[in-house]
Amino acid sequence: MTHGQNAPVNLTVQSQQPPLLVRVLWFLFVGWWASGIAITLAYLFMVTIVLIPLGIWLLHRVPQIQTLRDRSREFILTREPDGSTTVRTVEIPQRPFLVRALWFVFIGWWLSALWLAIAWLISLPVITLPISVVMIDRTPGMLTLQRH
Repeated sequence: MTHGQNAPVNLTVQSQQPPLLVRVLWFLFVGWWASGIAITLAYLFMVTIVLIPLGIWLLHRVPQIQTLRDRSREFILTREPDGSTTVRTVEIPQRPFLVRALWFVFIGWWLSALWLAIAWLISLPVITLPISVVMIDRTPGMLTLQRH
């Protein structure tokens, strides 16, 4: 066995999603307005301070609410010397909590609100929807410097 065969392989996995036509119809009739409500609720939750975790959780769900698209997960697949295979979730180191909290209080909340407003507005023409989805996916990182 050569060294190249033992090298870890990174995998990105997305769960089974509804067909594209279903997702487009969902966006047109439900996702567009429901995602606006979810974004508004998330920010109302964060204003209460106590419900910040719920607000952040809801922001993580906006891509799914908007387009029925699940978040992808990354795994590392490694072949062991004995021939077995090990799969583990990629854990990305996060910045220190104090740095993330200060970012959220002074910059993250208003910058991500502006970012989300732009992302939501550019989702109106269906042709720019993919750009909007990418922007919405990046919101947790902008809000709290979360890495994923």
